[in-house]
Amino acid sequence: MEAIEWNDVYKTGIEVIDYQHKRLIQIINDLIEIHEKEDLRVDLIDFVLDELILYTKYHFEKEEIIMSEIKYDQLDTHKDGHGKFVEMINNFKERTVSSDDITSELLHYLKNWITFHIEVEDKKYVDYIMYSPGIV
Repeated sequence: MEAIEWNDVYKTGIEVIDYQHKRLIQIINDLIEIHEKEDLRVDLIDFVLDELILYTKYHFEKEEIIMSEIKYDQLDTHKDGHGKFVEMINNFKERTVSSDDITSELLHYLKNWITFHIEVEDKKYVDYIMYSPGIV
């Protein structure tokens, strides 16, 4: 599976969010690298999943603070999406503990999620900032 490469399509124009998105992509790429090794180590996948869970919670908190400060009208919907993601990752983690090899399914989910999260969901609040009078 190919690693995700950061490109301008992912830029939100909000420096702290772009930095955090780059870090999320790196964590996903770490999982891809582990998956590509011949001796798949569940303990490493579990470790990186823990890192992903912690970092996404941190990232989501920062996004939600920004959205709250700008009085983003879709904040609750966006937060619901964050909650569903955390729930899915926790589900994958539980399945890893039970020794299921879920890495291909997990990576497919993560690659689709990160693209949708940045290019669709996050662009909505960035557009809200850019096109709402008095915010910028």
